[in-house]
Amino acid sequence: MVYIFYTCLDKQLNIDTFSYYLKSLPSFLQTKILKYRHWEDAQRSLLGKVLLMDGLQYLGLKQYFLKDMKLSEFKKPYFDNSIDFNISHSGAFVLCAICLTGKIGIDVEEIKPILFSDFNMYFSNKEWNEIEHSHNSIASFFTYWTEKEAFLKAIGMGLNIPLNEVEILDNKIKWNNVDWFLRQLYLDNDYVAHLSGNLPLSKITVKKIQYNF
Repeated sequence: MVYIFYTCLDKQLNIDTFSYYLKSLPSFLQTKILKYRHWEDAQRSLLGKVLLMDGLQYLGLKQYFLKDMKLSEFKKPYFDNSIDFNISHSGAFVLCAICLTGKIGIDVEEIKPILFSDFNMYFSNKEWNEIEHSHNSIASFFTYWTEKEAFLKAIGMGLNIPLNEVEILDNKIKWNNVDWFLRQLYLDNDYVAHLSGNLPLSKITVKKIQYNF
C-alpha cells in the first residue's frame, strides 16, 4: 500500500509561520533548510518534512521520528526496512509518498517552457524520437523525466545512474533483472507526477492536506 500526501501553496509563508514549522523539525534539518538561498526552495523543503511528519501521524506510525532518519550511501533518507518514503516538490506542489510494503520513489514537475533539446543526452534514441514527434513535446519530455526520476529515487541512486540507461517499457523499468513499476498521478493540468516502486502500484491512497497558512 502506498499513501501520497500533498499540499499546494503558491505564496510565501510569513516569517512567524515559517519559524513555527521550522522549529518542529530536528536541528540538522533546520540547518539544511536555512542554507537554501531562495525562499521557494526553503519553503518547499520545509513543507515536505511537515507532510512526512503528518503522514506518519495519520498512518499511526508514531514510532518514527524525523530525528532518527538515516542516510543511505547515496544520501537517500530512510528510517528502516519496514517502511519507505520519498518527497518531491515543484512549483506550488509538495508531495510525500509513504510505502508500507516496498521501495518507493516519487517525482513531480511543473510543465513550463524549457529548452528541452539540451537534455537529449538523458534519453534513448527511441524516447527522444517520441518526445520530438509528440503533439506536445514539452509535456512528453516532463512525462519521461518524472518517470525516470521517480525510478532513480526509488532505488536510492539519484543521478548516479545515467538517465539514458534507464528505458521505460509498458510502464515498467527493468533494472538488474528486477521490474520497477510506474504509475502516473493526476493532480493538476499544469503538472506531471509519477510514482515508481518495486511492487505493482495498484493500491494507492492520495490525500490532500490543506494547511491554514
